[in-house]
Amino acid sequence: MKKLIALKHKLDEMKAMGTNAKKEALANMDDFEQSMVSLMLNPFIRFGVKKYKVAEPLSESIPSDEKAIDVLNKLASRELTGNAAIAAVESIVASMCADGQDVFRRFLLKDPKAGVGISLCNKVFENPIPKFEVQLASPYKEKGDKYPFKPNPKAKWPMIGSLKLDGLRVICEVIVDEEEVNFLSRTGNPITSLDHLKPAMLELGKLSGHKHIFFDGEGTAGSFNQSVSALRKKNVQAIGAIYHIFDFFLPEWRAQAKSKEYAKTGMKLKERLAMLVALFKNDRSEGYTQDIHLHPFYIIHSHEDFIERFMKRLDDNEEGEMGKDPNSVY
Repeated sequence: MKKLIALKHKLDEMKAMGTNAKKEALANMDDFEQSMVSLMLNPFIRFGVKKYKVAEPLSESIPSDEKAIDVLNKLASRELTGNAAIAAVESIVASMCADGQDVFRRFLLKDPKAGVGISLCNKVFENPIPKFEVQLASPYKEKGDKYPFKPNPKAKWPMIGSLKLDGLRVICEVIVDEEEVNFLSRTGNPITSLDHLKPAMLELGKLSGHKHIFFDGEGTAGSFNQSVSALRKKNVQAIGAIYHIFDFFLPEWRAQAKSKEYAKTGMKLKERLAMLVALFKNDRSEGYTQDIHLHPFYIIHSHEDFIERFMKRLDDNEEGEMGKDPNSVY
């Protein structure tokens, strides 16, 4: 594990560096090192094992770099799952030195422990780390246009409307078979302040009927600044924060979206919302469900209807109004 342990030492050195120094250190990494940091951070690759027994470290690691990476690949591909995955991790970790155990765990936790994230790496890596391509809103009115506002030629009526929330975008990944739940930012970085909601989200994931699902929503805890401050804190539970779910996507859709047919064959927003409504109608037994909401939505029939709702939102000191095509795919 010489190369992986050498990478561990480089990451340790980066902890105390400033942003520019970290960028330079990342840029100076060789292809292998950059690919390993990418493997640690890639939000679409999960290893499924975080809790396992750690044996006393050896004085020197026995496994090769290739062997350690092979085990990680088998975990990521789900060739190893459940008890077999835990046993494989415990077995290989037992044959490592302390540095080997440390760097291997960084992969499992999806954290290089160097104060670097996807955004910083992608500024210098030749092969960018994939990001969650979550849906983002675009302005309805033209810049400089004033009330009563011109109709948007791209708008297709009727649309699905909802309040524009003023919080922090939060993606919740649920891997049902492994009972794993991860709250993530829209770039795939961990959000640990909502970990107390994991039991309820796991139950919601089980009810969905999908083995691997990403719920898309917004976390709020007061004003925007209060929400960002509360939700981005590490090792602190954002008690009282609300997770508003307004959509979901499946991991396989990312590959399907590259096809021209996806716009026709993909699951439409109205179908996704119907599934979410059905999920929230179920009796859910786990705690904290009062902090997980299905974000209310309704039908907007015309430009005039949309503008009327938008202006009322502003009068009520709200962020604004959202309008979505019911036939849009994720």
